[in-house]
Amino acid sequence: MNPLRWPFRAQFFLGFLICAGLLGYAIFLQLKMGLEPCPLCIFQRLAFAALGLLFLIGALHGPSNRPGRATYGVLAFIAAAVGVGIAARHGLHPAQMAIAFCMARPFPCIPIIGATDLTQLEIALAAADVVLDAEILAEIDAAHRAHPMPY
Repeated sequence: MNPLRWPFRAQFFLGFLICAGLLGYAIFLQLKMGLEPCPLCIFQRLAFAALGLLFLIGALHGPSNRPGRATYGVLAFIAAAVGVGIAARHGLHPAQMAIAFCMARPFPCIPIIGATDLTQLEIALAAADVVLDAEILAEIDAAHRAHPMPY
């Protein structure tokens, strides 16, 4: 049962269910387990909420022609790439930007780094030297204001 061979609506509905599950689990961890989300977690929630909404709209609409399906694919990609775009525009690696954003908060925030190889660890450690200027912080804040907390 290969999901890549499923109909368009089923693929997009599966994408919506995955995003909803991730958001539901995050909210469960916050409300029932008492874990407070860091700014990076909130940014991830925003990205998954936008992506999940696009998946749901695409599944409900279910265009039958190729251009309509491609449009939803492009919109889903854009929703998933907002943070990467902000980082790239300022010459940063997305992971470095996320870690630097956490460290720039005015309250104590410890970014948890899940490096699985030396390259990822080097990228994460280089974030200690990254200082986010007012322009980058303004773009991140604008993305956050455009898509406030999804819960």
